[in-house]
Amino acid sequence: MLPRAVLLSLLLLLCPRLTHAQSAASLPAPPPALLVSGGYVAFADDGRIDHGMGGLGLEWRAMPHLAASGDLSYMVGPGSDRDLLLAATVRASVLRWSRPVVPYALVAAGALWHSARVFGADYSDVGMLLQVGGGVRIAAGRRVFIAPEFAIGGPPHIRATLTVGVTLR
Repeated sequence: MLPRAVLLSLLLLLCPRLTHAQSAASLPAPPPALLVSGGYVAFADDGRIDHGMGGLGLEWRAMPHLAASGDLSYMVGPGSDRDLLLAATVRASVLRWSRPVVPYALVAAGALWHSARVFGADYSDVGMLLQVGGGVRIAAGRRVFIAPEFAIGGPPHIRATLTVGVTLR
């Protein structure tokens, strides 16, 4: 039995074309997906500051269990409170993205532009934002998915959104 295992191992090492079909490198890269999201964001200050949020993004699946996206989100808070977020997001799952239901974890980092009118004067600020959270990607068709997400981060905030993704090819 042992000589057969050694012979098979040597054969596979010397003839890599026999295992070519098993190689992920031989598979074409999945097409990118356009992401459209909307939801709720609450920042913590002296109290909770509620915001509505809408955003667009473009996602690439880098590996069977890893996806990365660039996202642009616009948030509207009370009065003149407005925020713009440009972020990079990485999503990692245990299951392959091709499954019908895929839970995942996420990490996002980016620049947050804030503006508001405070005591009659215009105020604006630029800072960094970091989020960690998770979601569930649910197939809604061959090229369409929906993904509810929840994240927390700093500056102190929580985010609950629903994303609709459409594969571009």
